[in-house]
Amino acid sequence: MSTNQIASYLTYANLQMAAEALYGYELTSSNPVALTKPVLDAAVLIKGNDHASKFPEALADRFVNEWEILAHQPNTSSGFSGTLFRYKGENDPTRGLTFGDLVLSFRSTEFIDDALRDSVGTNESIGTTGGWAFGQIADMEAWYAELSKPGGPLASRSFIQRGQRHLVFSPFDHASPARLKVKGAQKIS
Repeated sequence: MSTNQIASYLTYANLQMAAEALYGYELTSSNPVALTKPVLDAAVLIKGNDHASKFPEALADRFVNEWEILAHQPNTSSGFSGTLFRYKGENDPTRGLTFGDLVLSFRSTEFIDDALRDSVGTNESIGTTGGWAFGQIADMEAWYAELSKPGGPLASRSFIQRGQRHLVFSPFDHASPARLKVKGAQKIS
């Protein structure tokens, strides 16, 4: 059976929305880069981010039954946040999912609550308005390094290209091209 692209895109949209949930951390808090592992709970997904990213109850229940959180990075001082999920459901060729698939998803910019840190703090205050959030990129690299340490959830994983979703190299890291950066919600095998 072939993958239904619409069903696959909906899966990744739901993963992104789940990454935007707060998991008990306040939106404006600042946390050091670290590995945390909150429990994936339907009530947390229903509450979401206290704005538009909220699950209806039936979808939250399904999501919790199919996914688990391996690592979560709450907002850092730059506003970076990310979540590493693992698929624990049955193999689903329609959505292109296999038991054990990993998805790394980064929270999007929080314009309403956190414009100072997410936009001004990472762009204007360092003298650039070109759209690069250098503080968030640095925190993303530090978190990825934590995930990749021996014993970490990505220590023995390899990345693959899958459809139009792709891995990107950091344009700022010419000295070490082997260090991959993930853009948006990506599947990791």
